[in-house]
Amino acid sequence: MDITVRLVDLTVMQPRLLWEDISAAVVATLSGAGMHAPFSLELAVRDVPGFGSGALRLEIDPGGVSTDHVLGCGEPRSRPD
Repeated sequence: MDITVRLVDLTVMQPRLLWEDISAAVVATLSGAGMHAPFSLELAVRDVPGFGSGALRLEIDPGGVSTDHVLGCGEPRSRPD
């Protein structure tokens, strides 16, 4: 089964998470591993309720993720006092 997900759409599904940071980190990590967009990951799924078992391929579209934020992922950020 193939599933396409846009990182920017995840903010609607779980609005309380820090998706700007999470999305930038995902793009930085997968790009750093030599992958190219859209990022394709194949998962072996076993005994998941409502799904069962089998192969699941995620196609991750990084469109809309700030390039500046991705480039800054490795830099330490100052904490507010």
